[in-house]
Amino acid sequence: MRGNQSAAQWIFESFRDYLARPVLGESLALFRIFFGTIMLVKAIEYLNPLPGISVKNFLYHETGFNFTYPGLAWIQPFPEPLWTLTFVLMGLSALCVALGVFYRISAVALTLSYSYIFLSELAKYNNHYYLMCLFAFLLAVMPADRCFSISSWLKRTCEGGEGNKTVPFWTVFLLRAQLFIVYFYGGLAKIDADWITGIPMVGKGQELVQFLTPKLNLPEIEPIIAGRFICWTGLVYDLTIGFLLIFRRTRLLAFALTFIFHASNHFLFPIGLFPLMAFTTTLIFLEPDWPSRFGRWIRRPRIKKPDWKWSLAGIVAVPGAGVLLGWSDRKSGFITAPSSLRLKWVYYFVLVYLLIQVVVPFRHFFIPGDAKWTEEGQDFSWRMMLRAKDASYVIYHVKDSELMPRDESGRMSVDWAKWPEEKPKALFVPIDSNRFDWSHHQGLTTTFEPNAGLRAIYRLSENEDSTQVKKALSSQWISLFGRDVEVVETINFAEAFQAIEEHLNSVENSENYLYTLNRIKELAEKLGSSVGHVRENDLSSLSWEFEVLRKSSQSKEVVSQLKRLHPFLLQGASFPNERFLVVLDPELSVESSDPEKLTGGQEFLVWIDLGRLRPTEWKELPQWFTTFEDRQLKIIWNYSGDLNHIQRKRFTTSPWMIRQLGSHIADTWEDETGRRPEVNVVSFLMMNFRVPQPLIDPTIDLASSDYFLLKHNEWILPLNAEVGSATKNRKDSEQ
Repeated sequence: MRGNQSAAQWIFESFRDYLARPVLGESLALFRIFFGTIMLVKAIEYLNPLPGISVKNFLYHETGFNFTYPGLAWIQPFPEPLWTLTFVLMGLSALCVALGVFYRISAVALTLSYSYIFLSELAKYNNHYYLMCLFAFLLAVMPADRCFSISSWLKRTCEGGEGNKTVPFWTVFLLRAQLFIVYFYGGLAKIDADWITGIPMVGKGQELVQFLTPKLNLPEIEPIIAGRFICWTGLVYDLTIGFLLIFRRTRLLAFALTFIFHASNHFLFPIGLFPLMAFTTTLIFLEPDWPSRFGRWIRRPRIKKPDWKWSLAGIVAVPGAGVLLGWSDRKSGFITAPSSLRLKWVYYFVLVYLLIQVVVPFRHFFIPGDAKWTEEGQDFSWRMMLRAKDASYVIYHVKDSELMPRDESGRMSVDWAKWPEEKPKALFVPIDSNRFDWSHHQGLTTTFEPNAGLRAIYRLSENEDSTQVKKALSSQWISLFGRDVEVVETINFAEAFQAIEEHLNSVENSENYLYTLNRIKELAEKLGSSVGHVRENDLSSLSWEFEVLRKSSQSKEVVSQLKRLHPFLLQGASFPNERFLVVLDPELSVESSDPEKLTGGQEFLVWIDLGRLRPTEWKELPQWFTTFEDRQLKIIWNYSGDLNHIQRKRFTTSPWMIRQLGSHIADTWEDETGRRPEVNVVSFLMMNFRVPQPLIDPTIDLASSDYFLLKHNEWILPLNAEVGSATKNRKDSEQ
């Protein structure tokens, strides 16, 4: 301290001088080049259409709805052609940043364009996308073009001399600090009971075992053991790597571990360019002049003699890569030159930026509940890979008191006079197809099933003659619809497969379907003609393989055979003694009013196993339809047409997005009917392979509920909570 300086003043000025001292800008320039190149590749990925699909439009435009961040509902994807121009601007600005031409303008344009894309769809949130936004922003306020750039080359050419190749150290310091926070906070979040037990990584552990066992001739390892290995190594790496990168003695070892870590992530997780970006940007921890020193080493390679004491210690601590502990990164230090920057705004900018990055990730500690479950405080906090979450199902119910009024006893009924004329009077009755008792439903009925769609099914009683019933049904169809249809007895998997196989073998290019046929045959043999108590995954796989054929050029023959299957066979039903007929009417569909003619113009029942429908199969159902479940009439909103498959997968685990979609459903209903409905949701979620539990209180009207960013939302149920607890808590607080 000098003179009468206080300790605070001395710390302030010392830190400010430390940040302002000039260093060679080579490492910062390479950071700029690596990052700009990666962002250019990212833009090309968006702009380059896959076969039959444009990625940028599929992710953001070809949906009926976009999820937005809290408070940012005004950010929506631009209409075309502005939306395409946004991606073009991102790509061009990324190229200019990498080349160092029109640098400052390009860096700002990259920040704005990519941040806009990032904020246009919440379902695409990812921690490394957030990190890309931060890196772009930081580069926009840094003089990262003083080395290895077209602008610096032009300036030296025009003015002569070497030019200014130095940058204030705060630029390097802040990028290092940002990466340190990402790693260290990621490690802190992993100090969690679930993570330590290895449960979130059981699936990846199984993949690792299946990949390594045959290649390395290893004995079989339990997936949970492999999962624990992944979790523990990730925990130790994240907590320590920042410190290993800071110290010169451990820096080379840290880079070797970083390469191994991110190379492993590339093969284990579908995270695109992130491992490459993470490794290349981590090079900022090397001394600022490392590119020049590396260039000299390339021209004259030589290996310095290691410190064997450190090497031996490293081999003991980290077998293999630990030998690198014998080499230390040479210190380049600061350049002896007048400080190029001593502005107070830089000091305050660095402090405020670091304060935000340090404090924001801790906000979940001030919100009651488990952030992994409630998602409150989960984003923007570097809480990565902590949970394996999957929704059993998410079903929205719309309550319109005019369309479904209650009588004096509270019983609900449908006012068919107000029913939209364009919608058939169908009542979809949810069932468990594995337990459905057909003995109570003899005669003609309708079902909706995967790949088969709406079917007219007739259950034969013990004494009925199938030939006579077939004639009667054919005559009925001609009388009502004027269509001559075929009525046949239902068949099992083996019979359907044989018929499909014989047909495909008779057409040209049948080898195109060889894999699918073999897969269906394998699954059909596994399931057998009676499929009681079979694995849901096998049934889902079989349904998927049939769907592949159904979408092929031979779809007509495939669908005709699928429509002959026993009812709900693709969803696990078994029929030891049942006999069924099916009316093969290709014009029968859920959108037509034909089934009403079978009931004399009255509503008709459709049996459906909603719990076992896959998302692609929901698309064949109406936008909304009436059901009868739990002895109550309900309207189900079918959101499959509003969302793409990425949105459907991500929103089901996020209470905020579940609520947002509920509000959108209410808005859409109000626009179409002029009435504001109540919207409830039934959502069951499995986290880290626990038994599925309710996530949202189904008694809460999502269309009128509030969402609070910095406190717990009572309508989000905690783990092991009772349904209705949010309503009870609210009433207790009101009293």
